Amino acid sequence: MTATLTPRIDARQLATYLVTDREQCQRAGRSVAQTVSDAVCGGATCVQLRMKDATDSEFLREIESVYMAIGRRVPLIINDRVDVFEQALATGLHVAGVHVGLHDADPIELRDRLGPTAIIGVSAREKQTIERLQHAADYFGIGPVHDTSTKHDAPPGIGFDRLAELTAHSRIPVVAIGGLAAGDTSPIKRAGAAGMAIVSAICAASNPFLAARELQTAWSTP
Repeated sequence: MTATLTPRIDARQLATYLVTDREQCQRAGRSVAQTVSDAVCGGATCVQLRMKDATDSEFLREIESVYMAIGRRVPLIINDRVDVFEQALATGLHVAGVHVGLHDADPIELRDRLGPTAIIGVSAREKQTIERLQHAADYFGIGPVHDTSTKHDAPPGIGFDRLAELTAHSRIPVVAIGGLAAGDTSPIKRAGAAGMAIVSAICAASNPFLAARELQTAWSTP
């Protein structure tokens, strides 16, 4: 199979990209599905479900709950668990793709495995990775921009200047991630990113609808 740069996702769908954190949602008194539903109503343009320690069956139940809440209004991306993505498809759930780190799967092999229609997002921090994988991936997640505690093994923040350097090497859209809030939209756009991935600013918010609306409004403001 020959990979191409044919877009499988519109860059505008990456603008306000929600990455879920089940613990933060629970501490805020909500389910992941309710948080996602509220955020999508508020303006979130893409959702990535991340459940690092869940069993396959737990993850599939969560995918079903989220899918029932939002349908196909925005792309639904599965973090890391390619096997769960394939199981979800087999049960008739319309999941759009996967997001992987380089330690999780080889994106080039993954493109052959998943075919030409699945969205593949890849975490990247180096110019060489970006140049090598942009024919297999649909977008890169670059960061963390700021230091973040959302992922326990997250490296130090790279800052906006480094984000701009890496984005300049990519011919596919870039999503910035890592401790981001509405006030970061201007420097992220100046760095050339197509969007920003948000975890705590939505999952831990008292009102995910208003949080997502604020983020989307900030992104849409020239």
